[in-house]
Amino acid sequence: MTRPTHFRNASGLVPHYRGARKTDQPRPLRTDPRSRSITGRAATFHARTMPSVTAFRFAKDCFAALDAETVAALVAEASDVAVVIDQGAIVRDICVPNRELAQKLGQPESWIGENWVQLLHQASRAKAALFLSDASAGRTGAWHHFNHPGRDGADVPVLYAASSLDDQGRLLLFGRDLRPLSLLQQRLIDAQHKLERDHGRIRQLELRYRLMLQTSPDPLLVVNAATGRVLEVNAALTALTSTAAEALAGIALTDLFATADHARINAVLLATRNAAPHDAPVVSLTDGNGVTLSASLFHDDGTALLLVRLRTDQVLATAHLGGSTQPALLRLIDQAPDAYVVTDAEGRILAANAAFQTMAEIQRPRDLVGQPLDRWLGRGGADLDVLLTNLRQRGSVRLFTSTLAGSSGLATAVEVSAVSLPATPDGAAFGFAVRDIERRVTDSRAGRDLPRSADQLTELIGRVPLKDLVREATDMIERLCIETALEMTHDNRALAAEMLGLSRQSLYVKLHRYGLGDLADVPG
Repeated sequence: MTRPTHFRNASGLVPHYRGARKTDQPRPLRTDPRSRSITGRAATFHARTMPSVTAFRFAKDCFAALDAETVAALVAEASDVAVVIDQGAIVRDICVPNRELAQKLGQPESWIGENWVQLLHQASRAKAALFLSDASAGRTGAWHHFNHPGRDGADVPVLYAASSLDDQGRLLLFGRDLRPLSLLQQRLIDAQHKLERDHGRIRQLELRYRLMLQTSPDPLLVVNAATGRVLEVNAALTALTSTAAEALAGIALTDLFATADHARINAVLLATRNAAPHDAPVVSLTDGNGVTLSASLFHDDGTALLLVRLRTDQVLATAHLGGSTQPALLRLIDQAPDAYVVTDAEGRILAANAAFQTMAEIQRPRDLVGQPLDRWLGRGGADLDVLLTNLRQRGSVRLFTSTLAGSSGLATAVEVSAVSLPATPDGAAFGFAVRDIERRVTDSRAGRDLPRSADQLTELIGRVPLKDLVREATDMIERLCIETALEMTHDNRALAAEMLGLSRQSLYVKLHRYGLGDLADVPG
């Protein structure tokens, strides 16, 4: 432990610590009266802690050895374009180290001897005159933006600052290329415009969505697929349940239905989330009214949502075919696994059940109404023409083989039975029953062997000329196509010729050539 000792000075005894550092010892009081001045100390402190950096303080020591060439090189390195002008703004020298900028400006070497102000864009000349006037008066250091006409017609933005060179009025103009900044500003403006357009488009989509939701005659609900809770309902549902939309938002979907139907509703929701096929069950609301429930999955901002549609028994009971009301039969047709379609005399769809909607890959039934049936059924309209002709002549068609293609373009083999319905006030109508037979057709095709010539083609390579191989392969494919067309049309040669894109006479010639069919009734 350090023990203090004492020494005497002008102010009396002062303790002294042996072995202590000099900084730990008490400092004697100053007797200089200037040290007591707050103003004096403040000035000394400011000068010591905040030196001026707006200009070099030792310029003569640092730059005294620089010659003109070195100064010119430093100016060139510090700017994208440097221009020396005289008192009359005439360009005396120029340096453009930025080669890309020099190409944009055209021929900057031709500026020498020209008035610098006249080399600017018309809109920048008035500001340039004031800029040079301030620089000549000694007010330098401020940067100003000017535009030069570019070689390709686009303006070249340059940021200029001026510095006086000598007493003769010459000025040195430092220029910085503003094109990168201008490009960023243009991108920002484009991004803002795009955001505004996207915002307007989203508002329009939201408006259309709400309009369609609220004007739909069917009760609709938007349900969170994960929680099963109602997010939004339309006016038809509030009228059906006699409950305000605010009271329905946030409740569980199953709370709207009888307890006995909760398991069936959850099964439909689960199947919809997993994109599995399912039927639309008839369930009961809490007030006892029966409804048919169906759901479809969609995503909004990464959230899986379900659009649940309800169809009341009243809607099903008021539907009619041929003027006779048959609620039970219509309910059976609407939920049958086979597709059922009703068209007018021209083949345009009037009504269709859920199975046909699924096979056609259409989300909303209203998208089917008014559309021609041959948009999905048949090959190029030929099948529907044959069906309508036979219905007008005979009244019914049984087990007509055709194809049905969904919106994705995938065709499925189907079997069609049709009947002419009794006339209604709206005119004649036809009913079609469409059954999927793709599995049966696939199995029959798998069991049929190709001609032996198809297996032998590869063995003939090197033994038979290529043109003979091609001719034999062509004949084999042509024969297979004719056989398939006759099989699909039940030996209707006129329809087969239309399907193959041949005239009837050409088809008969090929039948003779390949010995196909019963040729006794073939002309010629």
